[in-house]
Amino acid sequence: MGIDLKAGGRNKRVHRTAPKSDNPYVKLLVKLYRFLVRRTDSDFNKVVLKRLFMSKTNRPPLSLSKLAKFMAGKEDKVAVLVGTITDDVRLYECPKLRVCALRVTETARARILKAGGEIITFDQLALQAPTGSNTVLLRGPKNSREAVKHFGPAPGVPGSHAKPYVRSKGRKFERARGRRKSKGYKATLQGTVLVTGASGYAAQFIVEDLAAAGRKVGCTYRTGAAPTFPGDVAAFRVDLASGEGLQACFDALGPLAAVVNCAAEAAPAACEANPEASAAVNVPTRLLDALQRHRQQHGSEPLLVHISTDHVYDGGSGWYTEEAELRPVNTYGRHKVEGEAAIAARWPRHVILRPSIIYGPLPRHPIRRGLFLQFVDSTLAAQKPCTFFTDEWRTPTFINDLVAAVRAAVDRNGALPRRIYNVGGPARLNRHDMAVAVAQARGYDPALALAGSAASVPRTCATPLDISMDCSAAVGCTYRTGAAPTFPGDVAVFRVDLASGEGLQACFDTLGPLAAVVNCAAEAAPAACEANPEASAAVNVPTRLLDALQRHRQQHGSEPLLVHISSDHVYDGGSSWYTEEAELRPVNTYGREKVEGEAAITACWPLHVILRPSIVYGPLPRHPIRRRQFLQFVDSTLASQLPCDFFTDEWRTPTFISDLVAAVRAAVEKDGALPRRIYNVGGPARLNRHDMAVAVAQARGYDPALALPGSGACMRCTCAVPADSSMDCSAAVADLGLRLTPFAQALAEVFGGGDGGGGAA
Repeated sequence: MGIDLKAGGRNKRVHRTAPKSDNPYVKLLVKLYRFLVRRTDSDFNKVVLKRLFMSKTNRPPLSLSKLAKFMAGKEDKVAVLVGTITDDVRLYECPKLRVCALRVTETARARILKAGGEIITFDQLALQAPTGSNTVLLRGPKNSREAVKHFGPAPGVPGSHAKPYVRSKGRKFERARGRRKSKGYKATLQGTVLVTGASGYAAQFIVEDLAAAGRKVGCTYRTGAAPTFPGDVAAFRVDLASGEGLQACFDALGPLAAVVNCAAEAAPAACEANPEASAAVNVPTRLLDALQRHRQQHGSEPLLVHISTDHVYDGGSGWYTEEAELRPVNTYGRHKVEGEAAIAARWPRHVILRPSIIYGPLPRHPIRRGLFLQFVDSTLAAQKPCTFFTDEWRTPTFINDLVAAVRAAVDRNGALPRRIYNVGGPARLNRHDMAVAVAQARGYDPALALAGSAASVPRTCATPLDISMDCSAAVGCTYRTGAAPTFPGDVAVFRVDLASGEGLQACFDTLGPLAAVVNCAAEAAPAACEANPEASAAVNVPTRLLDALQRHRQQHGSEPLLVHISSDHVYDGGSSWYTEEAELRPVNTYGREKVEGEAAITACWPLHVILRPSIVYGPLPRHPIRRRQFLQFVDSTLASQLPCDFFTDEWRTPTFISDLVAAVRAAVEKDGALPRRIYNVGGPARLNRHDMAVAVAQARGYDPALALPGSGACMRCTCAVPADSSMDCSAAVADLGLRLTPFAQALAEVFGGGDGGGGAA
């Protein structure tokens, strides 16, 4: 128990003169505020400098609810916290705030920006308020640590508020002390995720996914035996129509972090036959009552993820967006609309997902309703001809996509730009299309799938004809030339010219509120930039994109993260192993435009991350591109047994595409909450093109002698290039969690025979 005690006790006379943290950003801030302390007579700067010296324990986090309380009536001032601002689910509405903090968690950042607030860094604060004028200096409650709860008179003594210890002691079991250093604070409410309707199809996959992710999960079922799942999943028999068993379930699970409501009567004919029973389940009144009692009992408001349907649309047009008017044509759709309205009115912390026909593999436990995919498979396998409708159009939802949408909503704790999302597939299909696709995939005779009309079959209820959904609110991308690219999953594609801005506003309007923008558009050929600098500057300096982002902020009140792909040509090549802080002195037009682009982003859009790759290499992409890839050029040249000169006097740190992708993903997942704004993303080795060509020859079994050494100085005439722009990428490794892939290992992955190994650690 005395493992944390230092010999001789703690010396209280020591004053810290250097930061406890090894974070390079904190060290730079210390230099900045030391300068301000010397040059200004401001106690504010002295206090900030002192707190920068402190350890994490003495820089406790501050929740949004406390921040809102302290800043009430001080909306014109900047709240300054030398620490972390965390989200608090007990704060229902986040006010408009201007804050400066060392770190802001992802959900807290999203809520502040959504409310129209502003988040600045300490270096920005030093420019705006070098003496701390018009600021409020705050700090988190240090006595909220778990360890402090056990101090004071013994439990049971009159007047004692100390928390009793647990029976297990020692370093391995120190639960009472908050699990030691890194777990000293509980920043957000921890609790169970409850999934209703676990005897149904979608809920079974959702329960398994959440449990596999390490979450504590509870589930409800109504009929049959209690379902079992891998992991510690508690199952409760609950009738959501009457509410029987619901309160006992909530009491047993305790404080909840989220509720995923999959319970439904999803058969339109059954809803028409018994509308009262349908409404009792599809309009989740009992569940909302239980959630309100939960809020009164525990003081917390769990996120409610509600599974709705595409039957809320009337089917008169197709490709419905979330903003389309809801005019259902049957009882099932009307009840789903009423359910969405009840949730919106009574429970602000919600996310509604609208899937279409859900298909996928068989679930762990049998379900009451037949599955369309398995029905088609068994019918065609028996060589039985069957009629499938051709006049009812849907965007079928793969179960894995729905599960991923639920997980994203739960992981982000509902901190999303909108409350409702269409979750369909990328293609508009009818049932005959689906049946033919099954026949082709399984090797059956497609002629067994007969085409028929839904109108020719007598039915007990009306069904919408075309309720295909536009699901571009989830993901979107832009392109400029050629045919529209296609990608797996639900990716919306827009033709946009970033040089003129043509199509950009229409793209933004269609996608709605954005969480992030990744700008890969560039004119990356130095010779083309020299030949036509006006055209290249229009793309490499993203003025039109920044204008669109500023309009987006005014329209939606949110500030998406901008991840911008720059280049190593911003360096002059006069030395080597450049850090992000090195002076930018480009030697060609391409590099100068990239520097101007970085400066424009820094000036106009504070929430950004700039990544500087080198020569990007990897496997061939899904779609052909205009520029020739260096790796594939070397491979094809050496394969044809043709000798070729490769430069030995131009040094780079080549970037494997998987490492660049991992860097972008890390920046987006962390919502830009990183110690710095700019990162070098190169490889671990300093190579010239001749080194790379020899490595390709060795990896592919070609004759390395075909790769002849040559000099770029005697061959290049159209534009200058930096001689040595090798980069120090240690900051990206530390902050983004990258594991840079060695060149030889990357070649093994590209050409086969390797397992990769790069990307995020």
